[in-house]
Amino acid sequence: AWAQTVWPTTGTAQVVWQCLIGTKTIVKTEIWAGLKLTNTPATATDDNQVHFRFLASESANWIYVSSRAGVDVAAIGGTTTGAKAVAVADETKWHLMIAIDENRLPHFFINGRLVYTGAALTTAINLIPYIGVKATGASAGAVVLNAYATAISRIPAL
Repeated sequence: AWAQTVWPTTGTAQVVWQCLIGTKTIVKTEIWAGLKLTNTPATATDDNQVHFRFLASESANWIYVSSRAGVDVAAIGGTTTGAKAVAVADETKWHLMIAIDENRLPHFFINGRLVYTGAALTTAINLIPYIGVKATGASAGAVVLNAYATAISRIPAL
């Protein structure tokens, strides 16, 4: 049903996506949540996307992914991107939100705090909301991610 509704990056349309999730044990876990074209954690798969990502082998922090026409930016706190570092922890609830403004700029929020603003997204792209989790590593077992709520809304372009 989420894919049947248009969540555009067109003109002055504004989209706000958010979720409330809970991490359990994060070792050997990959998490992705936000707006993508496909339900895959791989950043290179979608030419246009904006989402949160966590993979312990890459960073202890949330990664803020923003792609425009195949150019991917994976911002991690402390880099030259202006992103704020937010460490992912076991047994923690997270309110993640992405607000795309009238200029197509994605604003990433964690627990109500602005942590990153990406470059303008490609216009006229219809994105789909996703929350995903998978086990990583050769000896990875079952992983748990609690998804308590998710919501998306839009202000149509004038």
